[in-house]
Amino acid sequence: MESQTPVSNLSRISRKDFSGFYLLVALAGVVLASLANFLRPMSPVFKGQGIEILIPFLFLALALIIWIRYVPNFDWDRKPKIFLLLVIGYWVCSFSLDSIQGDAVNYTTFILPIVIGMVYLKPLDTRTMFATVDGFALLIIIISIVGQIAVGLDLVTARTEFPHRLFLLTEFGFDWRWEGVFGNVNYSGPIGAFLLVYGLGRGKWLGWLFAVSGLVFLLASESRGALAAAFIGCVIVLMSKSSWGNFRISVPVRLSMGSLLILIPLLGSVISDPTGNGRVTVWREFISVWPQAPLFGVSEKQISVYLQQGDLSFFSTHGHNIFVQSLVT
Repeated sequence: MESQTPVSNLSRISRKDFSGFYLLVALAGVVLASLANFLRPMSPVFKGQGIEILIPFLFLALALIIWIRYVPNFDWDRKPKIFLLLVIGYWVCSFSLDSIQGDAVNYTTFILPIVIGMVYLKPLDTRTMFATVDGFALLIIIISIVGQIAVGLDLVTARTEFPHRLFLLTEFGFDWRWEGVFGNVNYSGPIGAFLLVYGLGRGKWLGWLFAVSGLVFLLASESRGALAAAFIGCVIVLMSKSSWGNFRISVPVRLSMGSLLILIPLLGSVISDPTGNGRVTVWREFISVWPQAPLFGVSEKQISVYLQQGDLSFFSTHGHNIFVQSLVT
């Protein structure tokens, strides 16, 4: 892969490079669809389809037009291409299993392979890729602000499904765990973790904007898994730096310090709550149905049947763990 110096200031992208922003346009459609679904949920506008379905496909069409005009000035080596092919292979397996099991899919199932194919055939240089991620992060913050303004003006009603755990932001009007425009605290929390870690790694004023916004997302959502992931990500970012101020730190010392910073809170969490907030019980229940379909996995329809029959408890609608979920389904 070519060696380039990242230039993350959007204003430094020349006009001739704008055709390289096809990926940002495609991502913008997905981001804006979340806002549309928040403002006008389940509102059909064209042949029964909601605006949250039309927006990503319209933006994908625009991205394809821009992509056709784009002429990359370099080509990737084999490793990135192999990675993208593996992602496509995973998509094929996942989509095939969903089709066999009769499970529902959303629009991203059809957008993902097209976008990956576009990037595979016409890769982006480092400068444009960094600017794309910057634009994506800015869009997330913008739609979150717009969503909060809509709630403040009583144009929409915020979801209040999950009560507070830590009561960190109740003084600022967050009486419930914040879901934002994303529909679930399990989405708003990880998005906050992404913004925080990316912002710290990026640096400069825009990086601090991302980091502070991500921290607000994390505190408001109170997603403990996202908080743990963000902590680990921040440690990795800090440990990747060869020097702190005037102090140079060797690689073994950085690895040792990072390992301790990650392991200590993890061990403390396990010791303070061995059940993982009841998740150990859910994992045990979920894994117990795996032998019913060890090869192709248990379908969502069958999980619903197990829930109705009482074979799974109310909280076992999913695995509450990406590895358990992948194993069983």
